[in-house]
Amino acid sequence: MVPFWKRIKINKVQIESVAIDMSAAYILSVKTNAPKATMVFDHFHIIKKLNETISKIRIDYLPKKVVLLLQVSDIHNIIYV
Repeated sequence: MVPFWKRIKINKVQIESVAIDMSAAYILSVKTNAPKATMVFDHFHIIKKLNETISKIRIDYLPKKVVLLLQVSDIHNIIYV
């Protein structure tokens, strides 16, 4: 990224907005080199992060013991305690 930012500064380009993924390295690079630019995160990475967070919350609250009443394949007959 260093050569890119050097070209931007040499040519005195004013960056208004930047579309990036949610990588900490990219965020820091933009904040350092284009502090006034608006950062826009792509849809894929936002949805991915939301799904990961929801899954973690769901797993954290999943009951620790599962009692099976009938067959394991019969999902309607599983009781969580």
